[in-house]
Amino acid sequence: MKKYLTLKATLMLILAATLFAACVPLAGQKGFTSLETLYSGTWHLVAYGNKEKTVPVTPGLKTFLAFEADGNLYGNGGCNNFFGSYKVTKQGSFKLTEPVGSTLMFCEGFMDEEATFLAAIQSAKSAFVNEDDQLVINFKESAEGYNFMLFVNRPTPTLRDTDWVLSSLITSDGDIPVPSTDVPWLNLSEKDGMYGNSGCNTIGSSFEATDRSISFGMIASTMMYCEGLMDLELSFTNALEAVSQYEIIEDQLVLSSEDFTTVMTFFTADLTLENTQWRLYTRNGEDIPADIHVSLTLSPEGESNDGTVSGSAGCNNYTGSYVLDGDHLTINLISLTAKFCDTSMDIEAAFIEALQDELVIQMEKNRLILTSDYNTLHFLGEAPSPTSE
Repeated sequence: MKKYLTLKATLMLILAATLFAACVPLAGQKGFTSLETLYSGTWHLVAYGNKEKTVPVTPGLKTFLAFEADGNLYGNGGCNNFFGSYKVTKQGSFKLTEPVGSTLMFCEGFMDEEATFLAAIQSAKSAFVNEDDQLVINFKESAEGYNFMLFVNRPTPTLRDTDWVLSSLITSDGDIPVPSTDVPWLNLSEKDGMYGNSGCNTIGSSFEATDRSISFGMIASTMMYCEGLMDLELSFTNALEAVSQYEIIEDQLVLSSEDFTTVMTFFTADLTLENTQWRLYTRNGEDIPADIHVSLTLSPEGESNDGTVSGSAGCNNYTGSYVLDGDHLTINLISLTAKFCDTSMDIEAAFIEALQDELVIQMEKNRLILTSDYNTLHFLGEAPSPTSE
């Protein structure tokens, strides 16, 4: 049985309900042209629905499925990793052959959503890929009146020739904080070996990777000094020398030592400004608490330089429009929900105010930096948005 590591980063999935209006399954839309479509990449839950409506999932919910050709499946329900087995036919019959097993973590805010998903997938009865290349799984009607789930596909990145950006680092000394700027990254090039940056200095090395085993040669480095980054750099390079195995889960690379005293988690940096879910990590140098989800997604309209902006401000969801002009971004907010949250209202007010500034865009790997005369916002790109091609 595979081991699946619990990853810190959570993914944010925010969609306007109108985007799904055309996605309601129609009579006769069943089956698969090829089952290889099902086995390719990972499938990310974006909505529940019935014949009357389709409703996006809770913002920030990270629920995904991956299917293997041998009949095994695995994924994450929003908090816990799960695994099981299934049967599927090209004609669209689909069901789990046994109850799923899962880890037993508790995650604030997503336990109800996870329970809803696990109940739905275990009562699944058919599946197909619709004309928009989205996976539809039909299940026994829930208490909320929904009877299908909608998923979008993300290809699994390759180990080699991908820019991998560090998102978490655990060593025998404990959890090493990863800053929102000056983040270590690496690329395992088929041609040039390992190269990257350890936070301050450029690094390079040889490497060998076969059948989930990996090892690095002696790491060469430039000799710059960067205030506040040298401890991180030392931990990063020491960790690279300690790891011996790797696994790619969704769009994440996990490097670990055999006893898991060293674990390094990376995200792919193959992201674009638009059609990416950006999560705010710092504002004016102050960290955003991990339990407060502040996010931004820019969804273009056609070939123009404008589109729709949406996200979570920390407590309430917002929508609006935006215009791009070179490296300048102008956002006009249209609506904001009206909930009250004890711990996040000050952060929300400051974020909404910052979005009204004339913003200048800077992208570094999977980091987005928006600056103005008054604010600096640092975002981490968590995933391509479900509406991207």
